[in-house]
Amino acid sequence: MVRDQVAARGIRDAALLDAMRKVPREFFVPPHLAEFAYLDTPLPIESGQTISQPYIVALMIEAVTPRPSYRALEIGTGSGYGAAVQMILADGHTYEFTGSFYAAGKRSLREPLLIRICLSQVRRCSRSCIESRSTWLRK
Repeated sequence: MVRDQVAARGIRDAALLDAMRKVPREFFVPPHLAEFAYLDTPLPIESGQTISQPYIVALMIEAVTPRPSYRALEIGTGSGYGAAVQMILADGHTYEFTGSFYAAGKRSLREPLLIRICLSQVRRCSRSCIESRSTWLRK
């Protein structure tokens, strides 16, 4: 996937390509779609959302060129795949507003144990109050 779909289309950051090789994409898609995890296409996850195709994930991450000295912030964890790739390159925090995505992200991001990441669920408790709960997932 990395060589044929990502590097072949112009992504050159060696650390990013290596990070993508380390993240088992099948952990971030529903089990019945695991056989399609490495296709260069978005796949449905839940609530009408999709996991972005690998090339788009790489393109977005390469645009910010994360490095070990950087801190990354991702809003909207979704499946957790993009966060997992990015957080191999930089420590970071990802926020999710949807409870089911928070729970799924917690399972998916813990599974490969590749990264140190803080996953938070954020929810509005009133018009002027926002609360969150965080879980540190460490390698």
